[in-house]
Amino acid sequence: MLKRVLCLTLVLLLLLPAGFAQSLPLVSALLPDLQGQGAQLTITGEIKEWNAFKGVSLDAFEEWARNSSLTLQVGQEHSLAALRFLDSPVVQYAQSPDGVVILPGGTLYTGGEESLSALLGGDLVDLDAPGRFLSVLRAIRNALPTLPPLLASYEETVKEGITIKNVGRGSQKVNYELTAAQWQGVWPQITQEIVSALEQELPGDPIADKAQAFLRQVAFDKKGTYKRFLDKDGNDIGWQFTGTLSLMGQDARKATLYGGYIQDGLYLSVKLPALRGKNDLTLALSYALEGSKIKLDGNYRRSMNGQAETLALAVSLNTAKGLSGKAALTLGETGQKNTVWTLTPKLALENGTYSGTVGLSRKKGTREFSLALNTTLAPGAVPAMPTYGRTVDLTGMDEAALAQERQRLSDTLAPALLPLLLHVPEENRLVVIHEMGRHLRVNGPVLSLEHIEESTSNTDYLVIKEEQNP
Repeated sequence: MLKRVLCLTLVLLLLLPAGFAQSLPLVSALLPDLQGQGAQLTITGEIKEWNAFKGVSLDAFEEWARNSSLTLQVGQEHSLAALRFLDSPVVQYAQSPDGVVILPGGTLYTGGEESLSALLGGDLVDLDAPGRFLSVLRAIRNALPTLPPLLASYEETVKEGITIKNVGRGSQKVNYELTAAQWQGVWPQITQEIVSALEQELPGDPIADKAQAFLRQVAFDKKGTYKRFLDKDGNDIGWQFTGTLSLMGQDARKATLYGGYIQDGLYLSVKLPALRGKNDLTLALSYALEGSKIKLDGNYRRSMNGQAETLALAVSLNTAKGLSGKAALTLGETGQKNTVWTLTPKLALENGTYSGTVGLSRKKGTREFSLALNTTLAPGAVPAMPTYGRTVDLTGMDEAALAQERQRLSDTLAPALLPLLLHVPEENRLVVIHEMGRHLRVNGPVLSLEHIEESTSNTDYLVIKEEQNP
C-alpha cells in the first residue's frame, strides 16, 4: 500500500514538469529578450483551501506544500524540473530531443510522449496546449493563401461588405462554389498544403501525420462554397466554408466554418451538426489585443448520443507592468457538476524578472482546492541533461515488458518520497496514507484533457446570421 501511494504521488508530481518540456514559446512570450539563453521558473506556496481533507491529513499536506519547491528550467531543446523538500532533492525530470531522464534512477527513456504516458500509467498534461493550438491556427492561416490558385477557375468576386468581430470591416467577398466532385478533385492538393504548413509550424510534432490521416478521410457529399473576405486594400482578413462533409461517407455533417484574423485579433466559429439526429459540435473562439490588454474567450460543446461535453474559457490579462488578471476554464459533462479552474496571476516585472503570486483553484460542486503560489520567472542558464546509466526504448514495448519497467521505476523512486512521509508525526502516518489512497481511488487524476474530437443536430445554422452576428 505504501509503495502504491508513493508512486501515485509521483505521477501527480510529474504532471507539471512533463508538460513544461515544450513550454518555451510561452516563456519566450513573457521574456522576449532571452536570445538563446534559458529561463527559470521557481515556485513555492501554500494550500489555501482543500475541503476534501481535514485534521491531520490536511495538516500534513499543508506542511508538505510549505516546505516544498519546484524549479523548472527551460532552453531551446532541453528542460529540467526539480522537486525539492526541505531543500533536499526529491525527484528530477529532464527532457530533450533524445528522450526523458528521471532521477533517481538515471535512466534515459526514449519513444515519445505516448510511450512515456503508458510507463507512468496516466496521461501527461501538456502545458503547451494553448501554444500548440495557436501554432495550428497559424499553420491554417499560412495554408489559406495557397487555396486561391487551386480554385482560380471557380473564382467570383462580389462587392459585399462584412464586419468580423475583433478583425474589422471587409469591403469585398470572393466566392468559390464547387460541386462535390470538384471539391474531391482538389482536396488532395489542399490536404498537402495544410500538412506542409503544419510541418513547418510544428516541426517534429506528430500532429501533421494525424492531420493528414484525418483529412484523407474527408468526403464532400454535396456542393460547397468557400468565401474569402478582403479589406479595402485587397488583403485577406477572413474566410468561410459552408457545405456537407462526412468521413468516408459516414457521419455526415452540415459544416459552417467561419473565421477572421489580423495581427491583434481573431475570431473563429465551427458548427458541425449531424444531418440526422441530435449529435452536434460547436466551437467559438474570440481573441483581442488592445495595447497591453489581452482578452480571450472560447466555448466548445460536443453532443453525442444524448451525452454532452462542454468547455468555456475566459481570459483577461494585462501585461502593462508585468502580468495580472484572471483566466477561468469551466468543464462540463452531462449528469456531472461543472469543474472550474481559475488562475489569477499578480506578477510584477522588474529588471527582466517576473515575480509575485499566482492563485490556482479548482472547484467542483462543494469541493474546492486552491493554492497561493509564490512565483519567479527570469532568464537563467540553459539546462543540461543529467547523466544516465541506462537507456530504455519504450517504442513498441508490450504490456508485460512495460509493467516490468514500471515496477522497476516504482522501486527506484519510492524511497525518494519517503522523507515526505517521515516528516509526518509517526502516530498520523497511517491516517495520511489511507486518506491519500482513498482520495485517488475515488477522484482519479486531478485533470484530464482530451483532444477535441469531431462530433455531430439538426439545427439549421444560417450563414447570414453568422456573418451579421459573429
